[in-house]
Amino acid sequence: MSRPRAVIFDLDDTLLSFSVGQEDLWLRVVQEHRDSLTPVSPHELVGVIEQQVIPTYWGDEARAIWGRHNMFEARRQVVAAAFDVLGVAVETSVVQSIADAYTRAKEDAVAPIEDALDVLSVLDERGVSLGLITNGSSEFQRRKLVNHNLEKRFHAILIEGEWGVGKPDPSIFQEALNRLDCRAEEVWMVGDNFAADIEGAGAVGISGIWVHHGRPLPNARRVEPLACIDHVRQLARLLGGNERG
Repeated sequence: MSRPRAVIFDLDDTLLSFSVGQEDLWLRVVQEHRDSLTPVSPHELVGVIEQQVIPTYWGDEARAIWGRHNMFEARRQVVAAAFDVLGVAVETSVVQSIADAYTRAKEDAVAPIEDALDVLSVLDERGVSLGLITNGSSEFQRRKLVNHNLEKRFHAILIEGEWGVGKPDPSIFQEALNRLDCRAEEVWMVGDNFAADIEGAGAVGISGIWVHHGRPLPNARRVEPLACIDHVRQLARLLGGNERG
């Protein structure tokens, strides 16, 4: 395994927590609104949100793209759909209050994954150029980068809301290669979303390092990852050095 000239990272759940480590967030937010839920319990509402509405809502590709750029409204639609499934009529203000509180709480809960930012320092010390490709709106994703002092860590940053399309579209990977001044075979892509990060990068010839978070490889996959890791700190080992932390 030859050392890459550049490594491109995904942001959410690769470098910063977004879903990983936030598993109880819906319940915590809904419990704060329990007085507005009668006759539904917080656990009932959250169960429908997480098990029924979210998989259907975000599983629609076109709606998912729209939702990433309209996150407040998307979450309001999710909460409203959950009440509909339960057959409970509530005021629009209740739906909006729950959904908006969750959106704000989720952003507030974003934090660097343990040791993940040290990995960027290790790679930089070894002369590896760093890139970032992230889906989502410019507003939300730029704020994360600023809040965690990440903007200056990368030689190239591409955000779906700024480029116009996101992963797995080949153009965003190709633009990253152009900005890093590298050929595809000289670059690794590191991310937790197999379809968007690994298969998207593989379509243009970039080798993928999948951060699996304990999940098995998808059975129906179009490319094979160069490696599977459960934490980005393991990149140092792949590069032939010691891990930090």
